[in-house]
Amino acid sequence: MSATVRDHDDRPTPVGAVLAVVAALAAVVVVANAESQLFALGVEVVAVAAIGAGAGLRERGRDAGRARAPVGWLLLLVGVGAAAAAVALAITEPERLSRQLELVPGLLGVTALALGVRPASRRKIRARYLVGTGAALVVIAAFTSGVIYGAGRVPLLAATALAVLAWDAGEQSISLGEQVGRRGKTAAVAVVHVGAAAVVGVAAVALAGAVYAMNVTGVSLLALVLLLGAAIVLAVALYA
Repeated sequence: MSATVRDHDDRPTPVGAVLAVVAALAAVVVVANAESQLFALGVEVVAVAAIGAGAGLRERGRDAGRARAPVGWLLLLVGVGAAAAAVALAITEPERLSRQLELVPGLLGVTALALGVRPASRRKIRARYLVGTGAALVVIAAFTSGVIYGAGRVPLLAATALAVLAWDAGEQSISLGEQVGRRGKTAAVAVVHVGAAAVVGVAAVALAGAVYAMNVTGVSLLALVLLLGAAIVLAVALYA
C-alpha cells in the first residue's frame, strides 16, 4: 500500500460511526423492548461490535503485513453470524406476530448501517446506500410498531428522530472520512454535529407531541411522525 493511501485513509471516521450505530440501536430499543425481544437485541449488540472490531483488525492487518487479518476475518464472520442469529431469534422468540414484525426490520437496519460505517468501507456509494437503507429499515420498524402494535406517541416520535440521527451521523462519518481521513482529529466535530442534530430532534419531538396532544390539526399520529422525520431531515441538511 502506498504512503499516499496510508496518509489519507478515507474510510468512515470512528466516532461518527459509533454514534450512528448507537442511535440506530436506541431507536429499535425504544419501540421493541418487550422481555421476549431483549435477548435478540443483546445478540445484535454483540454482532455489530464484532463487525466493527473485525473490520478494523482486518484493515490494520493489511496495513501491517496481514498479521491481524485472520483474526479480523474471524470476528467479521462471528459478527455476521450473530446478526443472523439475532434475526432468527426475533422471528422465533416473541409470541406475538406484531413483536416480530417490529423487531426484524429494526435488527436488519442496524446491521446494514453497521456494515456501511465499518472501518473497511472504502466504496462510498455502497457505504451510503447501506447507511440509508439501514436507517429506512429502522423507520419501518417504528412505523410497524405504531400501525400493528400501537406504540405510544412518545416512543414512536423518539424512534423516528433517532433513526434520522443515525442516518445523519453515518453520512457525516463517511463524509469526514473522504475529506479529512479516518485518522484525522474529527471526534470533536462529530460529537458537536450529532449533539446539534440531537437537540433539533428533541425539539421536533417535543413540538410534534404537543401539537398532537392538543388535537387541533386532525392529523393522525403516523402522519405526524412522517412530517416529523421530514422536518428533522430538512433541518439537519440545512445545518450541515
